[in-house]
Amino acid sequence: MTKQYAPAAERNKQFIADTLARFSPFSNTRVPASCLEIGSGTGQHCAHLAAAFPHVIFQPSEYAGGPPGVKTAPSSTVASIMLSITAYTAGLANVRQPIELDASLPAVQWPCMPS
Repeated sequence: MTKQYAPAAERNKQFIADTLARFSPFSNTRVPASCLEIGSGTGQHCAHLAAAFPHVIFQPSEYAGGPPGVKTAPSSTVASIMLSITAYTAGLANVRQPIELDASLPAVQWPCMPS
């Protein structure tokens, strides 16, 4: 699997982890938790955060398209993005398989939410 690389994600992943570590559920390692990552991109953040917070189950997601004028991944590239996320998070037991998610839909229609 091919990992895509985003220099900005690499630069800011530790800052994000340090910021999250100040808040529950990330700060409380005694309580299992889950985290939906909306717009996982390459998977660099998800992999870094999952390693930093092993008590949190991460659900990465990405969106394959959007309304005209909005910068989003073309539908043809969402498969390569999902493969990149999977490659970065391989071997991390607290990361679920990435899902396609249109976060503009009502939350009850998200594939990771109970019906």
